[in-house]
Amino acid sequence: MIKVKHWAAVAALMMPAAAVYYFFIYPFDAREALPESAALIWAPHAAKNKDNLVDSVTGQVLFRLFPELEEDLTAVQQVIGSGRLPELLMANRVSAGRYALAGVDSRCEWAPSGAPVSVYRGVGVYAAGSGCMAARVRNLVLFGRMPAQVEAMIKELDNGGSVLWQGGVQEGRFWLGTENLLAWGSGFFGAPWRELLKSAGRGTALTGALRSEGGGIYAEGHTLGTGPAKSPGQSAGFLQSGVLAHLPVNIAWASWRAQGAQPKAGRFYEQYVSPWAGPHYAVAQLPLPGQLANNRVLYLPVAAEAALAEALEQVRADIGYLKEYPFQVFQVQQVLGDGLFEEYIAGGLRNPYWADLGSYLAVSPSAVALEQALSAYWLGLTLGGRPEAAAPEGGALSAWWFVDVEKSAGVWPQAFERRQEEVGALLSGFSYLQGHKWPDGKWALQAGPAGQKGRASALSLLWQKPLDGMAVSGPYVVGDQVLLELSGGRVQSIGADGTVSWEARLQDTLVGPPVVLSNEQTGAGQRILLTTPRAGYLLDERGRAEAGFPVIWPGVCTAAATMSVLEKPGVLGIWAPLSNKRIVGYDQRGRLLEGWGDRALVDTTVHSRLQHAQRDGKDYLFALSDTGLLHAFRRDGAPRFLPVPLGKGFGQSLQLQAEPPHYRLLAGGADGRVAAVNFEGEFFRLSLGQQAKGASGVLFVPLWGDERYDYLSWDGKYIRLHGYSGQAFRQVWETAHRVKGPIGVFTCALGVGWIDKERRKVYLADSQGQLLSGFPVSGQSPLAVADGVAYCVYGEALYAYALRE
Repeated sequence: MIKVKHWAAVAALMMPAAAVYYFFIYPFDAREALPESAALIWAPHAAKNKDNLVDSVTGQVLFRLFPELEEDLTAVQQVIGSGRLPELLMANRVSAGRYALAGVDSRCEWAPSGAPVSVYRGVGVYAAGSGCMAARVRNLVLFGRMPAQVEAMIKELDNGGSVLWQGGVQEGRFWLGTENLLAWGSGFFGAPWRELLKSAGRGTALTGALRSEGGGIYAEGHTLGTGPAKSPGQSAGFLQSGVLAHLPVNIAWASWRAQGAQPKAGRFYEQYVSPWAGPHYAVAQLPLPGQLANNRVLYLPVAAEAALAEALEQVRADIGYLKEYPFQVFQVQQVLGDGLFEEYIAGGLRNPYWADLGSYLAVSPSAVALEQALSAYWLGLTLGGRPEAAAPEGGALSAWWFVDVEKSAGVWPQAFERRQEEVGALLSGFSYLQGHKWPDGKWALQAGPAGQKGRASALSLLWQKPLDGMAVSGPYVVGDQVLLELSGGRVQSIGADGTVSWEARLQDTLVGPPVVLSNEQTGAGQRILLTTPRAGYLLDERGRAEAGFPVIWPGVCTAAATMSVLEKPGVLGIWAPLSNKRIVGYDQRGRLLEGWGDRALVDTTVHSRLQHAQRDGKDYLFALSDTGLLHAFRRDGAPRFLPVPLGKGFGQSLQLQAEPPHYRLLAGGADGRVAAVNFEGEFFRLSLGQQAKGASGVLFVPLWGDERYDYLSWDGKYIRLHGYSGQAFRQVWETAHRVKGPIGVFTCALGVGWIDKERRKVYLADSQGQLLSGFPVSGQSPLAVADGVAYCVYGEALYAYALRE
């Protein structure tokens, strides 16, 4: 009995002692202080200091995106001690796109002093140094930029702590809670990221570590929590030969999943898709102009061809198609409906277009995007040809992602609502990102390094458009469009997204490039002048002929007609040289200009484009004949001054500079000579030097920056730029063009270009003569550059490249 009483007394004493120990003395695990609302947590290596952290791979990623967090870390050093790092760090959202650092440490000797800033659940929160708040709870020091961050950790400890991160937050690793990231990234993540996080599933988290590898970054880890149901996956070989062989090479990013549709399926899916669709799908995001959501293509595998054919016919019978048309070898159909395919894409698609590729059905909300994807597949331009896009061999995969950094650069502003510059700067050191996930929850992400020279290519392919005929000439820049002459007397206007805006039909081929006057120039809308040997066509911005046009020339036109504004609004002058040695002039209504029916004569034919300018209220029209005689006319067709004999060899390249204070004409000779004539008929000849004596052509261009412009010459080996340095005239640079056969030289907004006509390669050099990275490209036409996009013809396709300076 006495023993029983003894043990009862001992128990009575131990229970309060245990309670006191547990509630007041028992040391916390630092992870217990992390709030369940946390989204981004990082456990630095204990042996590292701040400099190691900032210079680490993870630190570079974090602090380049959020530089304010590095400032916060400096403030934290005042609490935990210089040269030390806390056990755990986390970033909290302060406002839209703004973040603050917080953390917890069990090894810190900091003790509170002075009066607390606030008291929360009996724990004082103190100002600890400049810009840092801290509190001590037993063995833990909690710190943050703001009191609310510290109070959130106090609350978590008071509630008993969370075990959500126990398996994922380990030394040297990071932890991402995808559900919390959605709220954490509000004001930072754009729509694509929000959709990705929503699809990850409630409670899903990622844990992993980053390291440097081969000049790039490699990350690997595990998926935690109650995410999407596991999938048996598909082999990497299947991904390479199946999916990637269909996705276009020209993508901003693409993704693939081995899982099928979501359990909650709509009626459209159940009736028209599920009978034939296989257990995986892919989405390609194209870098086309416009909204991201409109430029993606969904690829659904066809597991049962007969069932697909039956389903397509059933759609026709039950719903009907809004539109149906052939495109290359495919049949494109647009189906009526809203929220379709929401089992694959958040929100679904409205009135989508689709086309059967055989192994896949390609679906897109945009006809333009779908046609680009079909063109790429038809031309064989797929991701299957990019080794860096291939997933690692061995084992089945459940998901795959690929980002082309260069091609996605133009759409980052839509992918991120803020910090687009920081994101661009971080990614500029890489050429691609590739990630994949295994059915057991493991994942890996690789960021491939940029080229060996450390700079991105000057261009990236935007799209390619197969042409419905052979390109005869062009492309030519017309505002934000390009004109292309096709066989059969057709001229098409093509927009920045590859769509044909309009088509004009001519009776013959063009003599030379079109003339374009903008609405600002005419005051009465854009005007486009097209010249054929027999007629002149004046069109508006929609390709419609103006009243009185086409005009039939009273002879054969020998050079492209010129057009200028005589008076605003909309009074135009159009002049064309004819084979009968006459120059004819018309107004904007196709009526003969006074004096230009019979008075304007030249000594022989003219094959150089006429030049028109106005100065001090007077009109000047210049014509350079094939014999090298320069004629000048007034507005009424009378001679302005006596013809100027420039000499033989000057009859093919008359160019004009009419910018105050320089009013002059220049013509290049075939032997490296240049003739300059002012508006009074005074002239001089200039030699480009001994090296240019064998030049086969000369262009007058504004490249080097001097207001007097520069002279570009070329021969069988070199392209040379000559210009002024003060009063001295000298060769500025020389570059070998590496073309053994016929060469075509042109200039554009970015510099000097040339075409290797035999090898069908196009080169582009900057104003310093340095070949731009990414060139040469395959092509057989000069580059037409407009709004940062370069257009080029190759074979029976038009290619568009995004250019970066």
